Amino acid sequence: MLKFYLKSLILIIITLVILKACDSFIIHDELLHYNIEKFKKEIDSYDFIYLGNSLTRRSYNAPYIDSILNTKSICLASEAQHFYITNSIFEDFIENENLYPKKALIITLSPWQFKVLNEQKWWHFLQMSALDEISFSKNYYSNVNEFYNYKDFPKILSTTIRFHNEIPSQIVQTSNKMKVFNITDPNGFVLGINSKLNESQREEKKDILSYVDSYSKSIAETQPKELSDKSVEVLLNVIEKCKSKGIKLIFITPPSIDALYYSGEFGQRKFIKDFLNQYNVSYIDFNQKFKEIGLTFDDFNDFAHLNKEGNKKLAPFMVDFLAETLNVEIRKNTERKNKVIADKDSLNNTITDEDNLAKHVLEFSSWGKVGIISKTLNPEEVQIERDVNVKSSFVHTGDIIVDEDEIYEARINVKTSIEDAYIGVRILGKYPDRVDAIFDIKNQKVMDFNTYGNFTSGEANVELSKNNTIVCKVKSRVKGEKLKVLLGPTSILNKLPSWEAQSDNTSAVTIMPLSLVFKKAND
Repeated sequence: MLKFYLKSLILIIITLVILKACDSFIIHDELLHYNIEKFKKEIDSYDFIYLGNSLTRRSYNAPYIDSILNTKSICLASEAQHFYITNSIFEDFIENENLYPKKALIITLSPWQFKVLNEQKWWHFLQMSALDEISFSKNYYSNVNEFYNYKDFPKILSTTIRFHNEIPSQIVQTSNKMKVFNITDPNGFVLGINSKLNESQREEKKDILSYVDSYSKSIAETQPKELSDKSVEVLLNVIEKCKSKGIKLIFITPPSIDALYYSGEFGQRKFIKDFLNQYNVSYIDFNQKFKEIGLTFDDFNDFAHLNKEGNKKLAPFMVDFLAETLNVEIRKNTERKNKVIADKDSLNNTITDEDNLAKHVLEFSSWGKVGIISKTLNPEEVQIERDVNVKSSFVHTGDIIVDEDEIYEARINVKTSIEDAYIGVRILGKYPDRVDAIFDIKNQKVMDFNTYGNFTSGEANVELSKNNTIVCKVKSRVKGEKLKVLLGPTSILNKLPSWEAQSDNTSAVTIMPLSLVFKKAND
């Protein structure tokens, strides 16, 4: 009998080891998993940490906000995340001072986040994705006991068991990992949703304007409806710990059509607002600015979530609110309420508004450098020299968000030279889409020019400028939604399309990074 028990124990241990090994490859929510891992490993802490649910992922246009406020953000949200789970993620990092946000912790807040989970399996299923990322603790077990019964434990503890008969069709972030990252911001924001409400949905909510007009008044006139004791306890836990640790806390309710219609939640919304005001916590309900933001049916993917156009509209109002709340300086010379070009991509993305570029695109210290030896000559001039020991040499901006199938022009000032000197300039989309030009700096002329892939209708030219500089300009009709500008010293021997390729030529060129202009051009 003893042998039987020993064999059984060994079998159980082997099974558990195999399950854990498999679990490491089967990630329920790859986006959340990736960002929590990145967050914990980051040497330099983030300015803004966003917590919450799908509204957090889909509403806050962090690339735009960061470009205007010169900040860095990360989103640790998951779909339909209950506030108790949000509190557990908060508890996981709040004791580590190195992980504190420099400027603010921003948490999405709505009454439904405190509800008792109903019997719908999908809601319980989605909570598991965040539970996977929470360390084993009192909070972890409290959530498990709150949401599940003992029959669910195997699925909770093992993603392999959870998806044993559904691999990989139901694991969107695992089976289509690369696709997901291509349409999302790597720091956790999902801003590339293009779909809009269909006709039947629009017809269902056709009287929306009356609800928009009455929303604020209805909230003000409604009797507060308290949250459960545990909900208040959890909410207060976040507030008090942030205050004790000197962390600025901001709660935000993003705009949604559902919020305007669900009068059954108005009392809880009133309670939440009064409760946060009582503890002097910053809070804004953007549903009260629905009309001011200019939101329409075209700005929503469904009744709850903004699409790409909607989060573009919300972004300038977020900037204003955060700047005022935190006394953060807004980048000058930017018309924030004019046309905003923003999208779904990485933290390095910037925003273009007419011919303005974000600070981290204009500042040379923020550019990428490949095989380049650089020397700052003065606040406006940087000398860049090719490293002959590497295969490619160039510098490049961060991503720039653009409109599809439009003509864009990049131009930059380059110091003239009495010696032979050449510079290559490229507008790069998704390989092989690009436009290239090589400029002869000494003789102030275009040496070579061409478009590749899906880029068409381009040209390049040189313009004599003041202060002993020339303006190198290249433009093309572009494809894709994000571009980079590349440039670097090259050789007379290097031909298109490989001006950046290895060369024995070590001559340096002097550029003026702050002169870089990238904008739509006329046909």
